[in-house]
Parts: sequence; C-alpha cells; structure tokens
Amino acid sequence: MDLANPKTWTDGLNVVLFDAPHIVFPLLMSTAGAAWWLRSITLSGQIKVMEQRLELAKDRLAYSDKKEIHLTKAIERQKAKKAAAVSKLKAAITSAEADAALVDLEAASDISAEVDAALTELKEANDSVEEALTGEPSLRGGNVTPTVRDRHGNVVRNE
Repeated sequence: MDLANPKTWTDGLNVVLFDAPHIVFPLLMSTAGAAWWLRSITLSGQIKVMEQRLELAKDRLAYSDKKEIHLTKAIERQKAKKAAAVSKLKAAITSAEADAALVDLEAASDISAEVDAALTELKEANDSVEEALTGEPSLRGGNVTPTVRDRHGNVVRNE
C-alpha cells in the first residue's frame, strides 16, 4: 500500500462511503448534533451577556434620572435665592442695607459652584450610561481617546 498513490485514498474512501454507510451516516449525524449543541450553548452565553449589559444600562439610566431631578431642584433653589437676593438688593439700594444685600448676593453666587459640580456628576452618569449601552467609552469624556481600527477591524494603537 503506497500512501503517495491517490488510488489508495480513493479506494479507501469508496469502501467507507459506499460499502459501510451504516457506520458513516451515524457518525456524521452525531457530529452535526454535537456542533448544533455547542452552537446553542455559545449563543445562550452571548444572550446572557447582552441581557446583563441591558440591565446595567437600565440601572445607570435610573441613577442618571435621579441625578437630573436633584440637579433641577438645586437649580431652582439657586434661582430662588438669586431672585430673593436681587429683590433685596433693589430694595436696599435706597437704604443703608446695600452692603448686606451684596453679601447675600455673593452667597447665592457660591451656590453656582455646587450646581456646576452636580452638572459634572450628571454628565459623568450620562457617559457611563452611554458606555454601558455601546460597550465603548464615551468620546465626550475628558481624556478618552477614540479607538481606531484598520480596514480589517484590528485595533490600531494611538500614539
């Protein structure tokens, strides 16, 4: 038997396929079944990962909504304090209480720093929701560099 001879291989294949189909077909069917089973396990794992990412995104969205409500209330409080300080200043312009009214106006201006911090937190929460939904960091963040891919989809390092 010469293994370099193609006739040896074709004769062996003919014996297996045509003379012993009762062995070949059950093997093919069991192989196909095993491949189908493995595929279903892989897909169910991917589905579970996507469901977990969706739940995370929902949680982050709820957190972002709570922050938005908090910020809206803080802004309304700041507007009310500034309006009160302005009205007090207008009333005090004609009187000797102008200095006290200016102090109240400066105190109301200090609240704007708190609102700016809260707005920054809301932006970060929104970025985390976007990251959870897309799976990639938001490009609106400060020092996040975008991922660059070549034409084959491979990630190219940014220098």
